[in-house]
Parts: sequence; structure tokens; C-alpha cells
Amino acid sequence: DNTHSEITKHELNKELDDLLSNLKPKDKEIFLKLYVQEKEIDIVSEEINLKKDVIYNRISRGKAKLRGLFQK
Repeated sequence: DNTHSEITKHELNKELDDLLSNLKPKDKEIFLKLYVQEKEIDIVSEEINLKKDVIYNRISRGKAKLRGLFQK
């Protein structure tokens, strides 16, 4: 059971990485910190030295880009 769980986890990580590779590197970093590592926006803002407004804009554009990829 543990082997199957590890294989599944590895496959999901690969798929997530492939999906996020369509974003700019900074946007990918933001997505990983917020949605995978589940960090608070304030912490991410401090870590990457961007204002929260900028992060929200980048997330919005990134989500739109990812949605566009799925619609094709």
C-alpha cells in the first residue's frame, strides 16, 4: 500500500510541476508557496519581497492562463 501511495504522490507532483511550468518562474514560486506549502499571503509577500496586491494580480493572471490551457 505504501509503495502505491508513493508512486501516486510522485505522479501528482510531476503533473503539478508540468502544469506550473507554463507559468513564469516567479508565478510558479507564488503558486507553490500559497497552494502547496499553504503559506499565508503575508508570509509569502515578505519572503519574495512583493506587495500583496502584486501577488494577487499574478495569481489572477496565472489562474487565467492555466484555465486557458485546460479549455484548449
